[in-house]
Amino acid sequence: MAKVFVSVTLRRLTGGAREADVPGSTLGEIIDGLEALHPGFRAGVVRGDRMKPGVSALIDGRGSATHLSQEVREDAEVHIFFAISGG
Repeated sequence: MAKVFVSVTLRRLTGGAREADVPGSTLGEIIDGLEALHPGFRAGVVRGDRMKPGVSALIDGRGSATHLSQEVREDAEVHIFFAISGG
């Protein structure tokens, strides 16, 4: 199972939970697993087949994944966060 960490800015969607072990081989399956644990999570972070603008996932510390078809290793570490911008 992937170890999923949810940033503080998105924890309102998880009832305050900061992490969960979730099965899945794609980012979409991981999101579905979080939805099963926390109904409403998917609607808060997904639009169509991508993460909503401003929401990203970091999989094993590499790049920013936004497409739900992104592959995820079984023992991956996934961070889901709302990107904060500004200057």
